Amino acid sequence: MGLLLEQTLPDHTIQQVTIVNNPKGVTQGYLSRVEEYAFFCFGPECQIYSADDDLLTVKEEKETADGLARPRWKGLLRSGDEAQRKDREQMFYPIWIDPKLGKIVGAGKYLPLSEEPDFSLSNEHGHAVVWPVRKDLSLGRWGVGVDTFNALVKEGYIALGKYDKKRKSWGLTYLTEQHRKDIDSGTLRVLSRDETTGVADVAFEGAATRKIRTVWHRTSHDAGAYGTDLIGLFLGNGRTFPFPKSLYAVEDALRPIVRGNKSAIILDFFSGSGTSLHATMRLNRQDDGRRQCICVTNNEVKASEQQALKSDGLRPGDPEWEQWGICDYITKPRIKAAITGQTPDGDPIKGDYKFTDEFPMADGFAENAEFFTLSYETPVSVSHNRAFARVAPLLWMKAGSEGRRIDSLPEAGWDVADTYGLLTDLDAAAPYIAAIEAKDGIRIAYIVTDDDRRFQSVAQGLPDGVDAVRLYESYLKNFRFSTGR
Repeated sequence: MGLLLEQTLPDHTIQQVTIVNNPKGVTQGYLSRVEEYAFFCFGPECQIYSADDDLLTVKEEKETADGLARPRWKGLLRSGDEAQRKDREQMFYPIWIDPKLGKIVGAGKYLPLSEEPDFSLSNEHGHAVVWPVRKDLSLGRWGVGVDTFNALVKEGYIALGKYDKKRKSWGLTYLTEQHRKDIDSGTLRVLSRDETTGVADVAFEGAATRKIRTVWHRTSHDAGAYGTDLIGLFLGNGRTFPFPKSLYAVEDALRPIVRGNKSAIILDFFSGSGTSLHATMRLNRQDDGRRQCICVTNNEVKASEQQALKSDGLRPGDPEWEQWGICDYITKPRIKAAITGQTPDGDPIKGDYKFTDEFPMADGFAENAEFFTLSYETPVSVSHNRAFARVAPLLWMKAGSEGRRIDSLPEAGWDVADTYGLLTDLDAAAPYIAAIEAKDGIRIAYIVTDDDRRFQSVAQGLPDGVDAVRLYESYLKNFRFSTGR
């Protein structure tokens, strides 16, 4: 999949995310598998929105009594790899402090490896010295250089902590480079600075925001508890779907992409049980969004059930066969149950949604859903306007899937709905154009004709911003291309 994406989308940034979806693990040979994978493909103009959770680490911010979330300052003493004095000679330097005021004064020049530090050292002002000493009492190093340190002190981005008797040193913390970037971008806000120490009081502007990691480890992503078991609650009667995604994992995958776009359109071309649509409804509820989700799936019957149906003389296409397909048996009932808050048997769904937005599942959602079955229509019936009722949903969807739909040929020769219009009698072009001009929100004007000259004449009379689409030319062209004619 990764190779195919690289070949198909050469101008995109492609990242693979590892999601822990089964903490208990599935034994496969010697190791127990606990994960699945997701690919994110970001186009050149793509924007990813901030998140409240990086989906891997323990949250680094803390909420205080005033209700504001503040970032966790990082220890200045280097830890992990290359944390010893010898690893970065120029990052072993004295820091001068005023213990009485709890104030950092500044840093001096680095001490060469050939010289030993003096822990009793003080300057002419009586300021105490702090050296980087590790927990094992070996000499370490600071996390930033002398110049950067002094610049951060002036900004109030370094704070003095408690004295450690064992190490004979003081704790020091600072705002990381990412936090400083967040201040510049407005994500973090400097509320004030201490009158004595000059240390800044910094809080997140609105919700705390961080970059999502490429490894996700959250209880909410358990596909068993929040995928398989959830479908059981919604459908009842023993209906099952193989390997459904966790509702909350899909929600977390969508959130950074559509968080800032409340009218986003989400396409799931292999929707299976309909988790993407379900997650979209939860996102809409959280911020009063009007996002749409278009789900496409086949109506395949399980291989284990096909043999029994065939022995009963049934074949694909028979109603008795199709009722057991994925779409009719799982997807549609699951979506309907989520919206209404009731199982297919009419019982209130038991249990509550968890995480981010918690409420009873029986409450349902203030959403609409339309179900369509894709059919094949001959080019003759389309071109002769005899298949309009079956083409009508496509016209509505192309115009944004909003408002009223024109489901039948208008007796007046034209009709204008909420987002599009349809002209079938070109002699009625004048009232058609007038109706479009008088209505806000029209995006597309469909014109049924095989006369290019008359089509152009009507198109030129339309208001700016309304696209003219000639029917059924585009559909017939697609047919000819696919058949090589």
